[in-house]
Amino acid sequence: AEDYGGVHNNTIINIGDDTVGEGFLNLNVTLPLNLPDIAVTKLRVYPPPPLMLNTTCWVNATIENYGTSTNGSFNVSFKVKDERGNAIENETKRIGPLNYTDKVRVNFTWTPSAPGRFTIVVSADSDGAIKESTERNNVQEEAVTVAASDLTVDIEPPYDIFVNVSNKINVTVRNIGDANISFAWNRFEHEQEQKSINVELLVLKGDIAVFRSYGHLSELNASESKTVAFNWKPDATGNYTLRAIVDPYDDIVEENESNNEAEMEREVFVPMDVGMLLY
Repeated sequence: AEDYGGVHNNTIINIGDDTVGEGFLNLNVTLPLNLPDIAVTKLRVYPPPPLMLNTTCWVNATIENYGTSTNGSFNVSFKVKDERGNAIENETKRIGPLNYTDKVRVNFTWTPSAPGRFTIVVSADSDGAIKESTERNNVQEEAVTVAASDLTVDIEPPYDIFVNVSNKINVTVRNIGDANISFAWNRFEHEQEQKSINVELLVLKGDIAVFRSYGHLSELNASESKTVAFNWKPDATGNYTLRAIVDPYDDIVEENESNNEAEMEREVFVPMDVGMLLY
């Protein structure tokens, strides 16, 4: 059991057949002291995520007291943590006192300066100044994304694709969002994990993948497009599906994740003569 600030007296009295009779039995019981119970009962982010880069959002937290009066004010802290758990935003407000069943809404604002995945944390009595019956309901968190970039992809194959010939397939990636994408590689921190914009070209014959290759872009500014070249040498004629995917592992937080693929059907032919082979 938790110690809520009172004194616990345990008294055991054995009553047998020889002691049963008329009379009174007096027990002294000291109950736990009543204490405040501050809780963060609601946490709302407006507008609803995904949030937009350089656009202010509002964080509304409802603080309630399920116990006795706090008999004084206390801190409510607002924090934003990045994917590594580092605090990138901190703010504290002071509220109270709160009596039993009192509730108050505390408002914070945040303007994201970088895209990514973050956790918003609101803590009531964040410095532990108020002794409470329980501290387990003092914190609420909400995971949010900040999206700004928006990647699209197009496939640009040659006019004709020939068997047993290396065919150049261009895949064009565009950033139609409002933010630049750039990866600075820290070799001491990421050793073998240099991040990039990954581009995948997949060729299928029916449901079977016959070719798969990857290309990479180190950066792509807003409204910019870049082309990644692939070389595919089919070993048989027939109909194939060309599928290009940008950011196939969902490394980049985007405003729209539904436009990252492009697909087309193409036929592979046998070259008719030496002149066509040189085409």
